[in-house]
Amino acid sequence: VRMEGESFTLVWMSDTQHYSGSYPKTFRTMSDWIVENREKRGIQYVIHTGDVVHTRKKAAQWTNAQHAPAELLQALPFFLVAGNHDTGTDSPNFGEFSRLFGPKPFENLPSLGGFYGEGVGRYDLFSAGGRDFIIAGLSYGHNKQAVFWLNDVLAQHQDRIAILAFHSYLDVNGKLTSHGKKLFAEVVEKNPNVHLVLCGHKHGVNRRVSDIDDDGDGKTDRQVYQLLCNYQGAKQGGQGYMCLLKFDFG
Repeated sequence: VRMEGESFTLVWMSDTQHYSGSYPKTFRTMSDWIVENREKRGIQYVIHTGDVVHTRKKAAQWTNAQHAPAELLQALPFFLVAGNHDTGTDSPNFGEFSRLFGPKPFENLPSLGGFYGEGVGRYDLFSAGGRDFIIAGLSYGHNKQAVFWLNDVLAQHQDRIAILAFHSYLDVNGKLTSHGKKLFAEVVEKNPNVHLVLCGHKHGVNRRVSDIDDDGDGKTDRQVYQLLCNYQGAKQGGQGYMCLLKFDFG
């Protein structure tokens, strides 16, 4: 369906962990490119779906992760969720992630909607292309209360097109991961305004399109596009690749 409005672009990156660990110059080049091309490409937002660093306990990697996108953070709104390498898996620790990418660094961002648990969840509100959007996401290691929070946020903004950001959701074979199955059933299916889900974690790219019948009449009411994009398996941690998502309502 084509609707009137100007086109715009979202930049999406994920699993930059090896850049932070070994190739910080690549990370910086990616960030600089985004800033330099924001007007030409109509870039409105930057989304990161987790694993900003590779080894959570190495301070140098967090320093690289903070310094590489420094100018980007000043030029464009940056939405991040944490991955398993950012928090650990057995007993997730959001300390460093929250310090650098939690509530305080973004407190003056006009589009910020709010945080849950100092970085466990986040949502932003913005308008572009003549439409109103909500970007919402949960970090790796979230709990059931975070899912309740996300559903409440999405319900409060039913009039906005929802883009969801998770770390683990889709596998390279196009099937949902164990995390993805739960998030699909507990969040995606339950919220009619969800139309796009972005994720990383698994090494590769793929997509899954789900037809959802929201009102139970046996007919499809919406299609949800679920995308995996993670280039970390390529040389030098991903060779600086990232995704540009162009929205055209013209």
